[in-house]
Amino acid sequence: EALQPLLEENSDVCLASVNSSERCVVSGPERSIKAFQKQATEQGFENRIIRTSHAFHSHMMDDMLEEFEQCVRSVDIHPGRIPFISNLSGEKVRNEEISQARYWVDQLRNTVHFAEGIDYLLKEKDSAILIEVGPGTALSSFVRANASKKRDHKVVSTIRHPKKPTNDLAYLLDALGEMWTFGLEVDWDRFIEDEKRRKLSLPTYAFEKVRYPDVL
Repeated sequence: EALQPLLEENSDVCLASVNSSERCVVSGPERSIKAFQKQATEQGFENRIIRTSHAFHSHMMDDMLEEFEQCVRSVDIHPGRIPFISNLSGEKVRNEEISQARYWVDQLRNTVHFAEGIDYLLKEKDSAILIEVGPGTALSSFVRANASKKRDHKVVSTIRHPKKPTNDLAYLLDALGEMWTFGLEVDWDRFIEDEKRRKLSLPTYAFEKVRYPDVL
């Protein structure tokens, strides 16, 4: 809502995505984006340029929409088996929607309503573990910034940010341990099924209890 006046002044710029109540992405030609950025900065909006290969979710994708639709029509789309939230509506998707090629065209061209989808999910579940399976922690930060997030909504990312100097396996195992402490049931038999383990005898030690005075 706060960006609407700027978008009306810059008709060549489109609202690409609404990621949280305070984070949005606009898309369009480079010259128009730079002009938009200048105005946004003057009005006190923190911002930065995102480097991408295309101006996704903007009118600059229009030339390929018809070809993309024909491509989707050639694919057999089966009814969904796992419920998911639509980025178009911010609500649970319906099978009659995803069976239409136009849905996927609109998904490519129109605004991504990620914040509304997360808001819908958080309001539906009083407690939940939200797991980010892609690289980095961008989506996790969007979820944490959502006004509907409660204490019992836990957020875990499974792949480190490229700039985080941590071993990938160690990061993943930390994430798994964090999910387990949040109450996720882990299939440990499957987790270790490819490992070969041996018992190792360790030296014993005395179980001598020693009491220490409380220190204030």
